[in-house]
Amino acid sequence: MDVVKQGQDRRLSDNHRVPAIDRMVEILGLLERHEEGLSIQEFVTASGVPRSTVYRILNSLESHAVVRREAKGRYVLGTRLLGLAMRVRRGPGNEDLAALARPHLRRLSARTHEVSKLSVLNAGAALCVEAVPGNSAYSLAPLVGRHYPLHAGAASKVLFAAMEQRGRAAVLERGLQIFTPRTITNVDKLEAELARVRRNGWAEDRGEFSISVRALAAPVRDESGAVIAAVSLAYLAELHERQGNGFLQAVIETAEAFSGEVGG
Repeated sequence: MDVVKQGQDRRLSDNHRVPAIDRMVEILGLLERHEEGLSIQEFVTASGVPRSTVYRILNSLESHAVVRREAKGRYVLGTRLLGLAMRVRRGPGNEDLAALARPHLRRLSARTHEVSKLSVLNAGAALCVEAVPGNSAYSLAPLVGRHYPLHAGAASKVLFAAMEQRGRAAVLERGLQIFTPRTITNVDKLEAELARVRRNGWAEDRGEFSISVRALAAPVRDESGAVIAAVSLAYLAELHERQGNGFLQAVIETAEAFSGEVGG
């Protein structure tokens, strides 16, 4: 396609866009990059959109639970987005990925007595879209809807390792936050860890996000073999030496069974 044709296509595309929606998406993009939230003035400064327009857009988004206004007047992403995110990937029978995963996670938690989770890549992080609690006395509480950093955590590293190199580089450029003394923040060491995850077909969290928590995860693949989610099991660190190998086998078998259903 020549340069003239590209310019014509771009103008045609611009003529068929809605400016208000473009501004709304821009505002959501700002919230995506600022997990702590933003005030109206910070939106105006960052976007250059007039204050009155920002105010109206935020009011509309808040009415649909797409954003939420906190007590201090800062806006954060709302819970409606969680429901939308869970339906991005669909499986057989038009059921969403979380619904398809639920019986698999229930069997995993029943087998191990610990919390099991399904996570997907969302907004440059690992988003927990489904979780089933365990029934042991010290089982961890699941946090559906929470985003986790891609460089710290078992499910996170499964998803991070599956990203294309350009996507991984974009995440690394933002910097690697330290959560515990075991968080991997050296880029070369992290790339080696991700290569190990791809080679082994599973990932382990050694207290990288929370020092007292361990986790194991394995990828869920679609019919093309692409990683679309991660099944994980999280538990207290003192259980690892006693249950680690049995837990790992259970996680891998669950992820493989779920992949078989999603991928046919």
